Amino acid sequence: MKMKRALAVLIAMAMVIGMAPTFVLADESEGETRETEAAVTTEPEEKETTKADKEPEKPKDSEPAETKETEAAATEETEPSEAKESEPTEPAEPTESEPAETKETEPAEPAETEPSETKESEPAGQTEPETTEPDGESEEKVPEQSESASPKKAFPITYSYSGSLNKNIRYNFDTTTKTMTISGTGAMPYIENKVNRPWHDYKEEIEHVVIEKGITSVGSQAFFECTNVETVSLPDGLKSIEDFGFAECNIQSITIPKTVTRLGEAAFMDCTKLKSIDVPAIETISTFLLYGCTSLETATFAEGPKEISSWAFNNCTKLKGFNIPHTVKYIAWGAFACCDSLEEITIPGNVEDIWYGAFGLCPSLKKVTIEEGVKKIGHGAFEDSTNIETVSIPGSAETIPMGLFENCTKLTNVTIGHGITTIGSGAFYNCTSLKRIDLPASVMTLEGGVFADCTNLEKVTISKELHDKYPLNDPKGENFDNCPTLTESGFELLNLAENPMTLKGKKAKVKYKSIKKKNKILKFSKVVTFKKKGVGKLSFKKTYGNKKIKINTANGNITVQKKLKRGTYKVKVKVLALGTDTVKPTGWKTVTFRIRVK
Repeated sequence: MKMKRALAVLIAMAMVIGMAPTFVLADESEGETRETEAAVTTEPEEKETTKADKEPEKPKDSEPAETKETEAAATEETEPSEAKESEPTEPAEPTESEPAETKETEPAEPAETEPSETKESEPAGQTEPETTEPDGESEEKVPEQSESASPKKAFPITYSYSGSLNKNIRYNFDTTTKTMTISGTGAMPYIENKVNRPWHDYKEEIEHVVIEKGITSVGSQAFFECTNVETVSLPDGLKSIEDFGFAECNIQSITIPKTVTRLGEAAFMDCTKLKSIDVPAIETISTFLLYGCTSLETATFAEGPKEISSWAFNNCTKLKGFNIPHTVKYIAWGAFACCDSLEEITIPGNVEDIWYGAFGLCPSLKKVTIEEGVKKIGHGAFEDSTNIETVSIPGSAETIPMGLFENCTKLTNVTIGHGITTIGSGAFYNCTSLKRIDLPASVMTLEGGVFADCTNLEKVTISKELHDKYPLNDPKGENFDNCPTLTESGFELLNLAENPMTLKGKKAKVKYKSIKKKNKILKFSKVVTFKKKGVGKLSFKKTYGNKKIKINTANGNITVQKKLKRGTYKVKVKVLALGTDTVKPTGWKTVTFRIRVK
């Protein structure tokens, strides 16, 4: 009677939570067991949804002792560690005895308890109907739950990895072909830090890059340090590749579409397998653009860039030659330094400025041709390029700077154009193979140690005025110091005709209205009269005057800049006629003129 009362209580509790369990009861005397579909007496296959999911509670003293024989059926699905817990409605029995009873009723196949379920506790006296299933269904649910409980790997388990860079651009990586595809419209977004790229964690898996039509810019650092990228496909319509776009990739050759106008700094830096590159008319050959491309043999650039920036081709150890576009005006410092295989270079006359060390430390460089028109050569531009044999320097440069060919120990042939007026200190220092040098009549200044340690120098062609100014054993300048093979008989003096030149300044008038919105240019003849013009090319230098009045050093034209206030302005200019091979230069002549703005 007490047994039936306990079972009735269990049935009532199950009905409250909507389980509607059924029980098949048999008289204890007939030895039959009870069957339930509730969590109270679930089958062995369902042991992961047992009372172990509930908080352990002390047994109730009010429960009858006769229910002890039914306890094994109510707990047969629990693990040994779970048997310490008891249902509030179960009879009061010591928990120590339950593991032994449970082991007798457990099936041969062990089943794991769901981790997410065992962490949660249920209120006393309640079961978990959602985890109790009929026979045969629980076996399908267990592996499904254990799979969700294990950590998932986003890569490389998935065949492709894709996402959005912004609302217009998507990326997709196919792990089968190792291809990263960028598609959409517009410019890839700016990437401030390479680790913020969506593909940064698997960057070394990428072998091919395809930029589809519609993309206008490859973002900064987009594929920086993607060290296994071998091929890159770029579409027509692409306008730029930003800073470090493909730096440190494994590409061997690349063709840049004609629509590209910008290659950012270090865009292909340290692409050590890159052998050739073909570039259209970009605006600038950027800093570090091809730095460290140690396999680069051919680099073709169309006319268009105005500057070759610092270190652009530095350490391109297999580059043998390079055709500098005629649009280039500046070659920055170190641009071609450490190009071990560079053999010959021609610098076109459009270049206005060659900076310090631009071609320094090029051990294979043998021939350097600087065409007429180049205006400025930086000191040490070819320093320590020890195998240069032949050089040609135009008169348009006016000055050979200090240390230009210092330590060029193989230099044997030097051509200095008429127009050079100054040779800087140590310009040909330690050129031990140099035997002869012809200095044009335009040279007026040797700044010291110019030919020092030229131990094989034997012949020097020089004007009488220059020789008198810098004698062989001059203790001050020591321009020929330690030249043991050079004697006084080795000097060939030029007999030059005089070059008279006389100037007279004038006053020029400028209306304020004409410079209110724009600059005004005056020809030199408007402010200065030549009584005797002099022979040879003229050079001009402004030495005094308002900063808004400027002079063109090549033709002497005066620029009066806009919004110069009304008044009279005094200007001083020096003029030089360079002479010829038979006519000496005039030396600098100073002339003063005035400009009145009214």
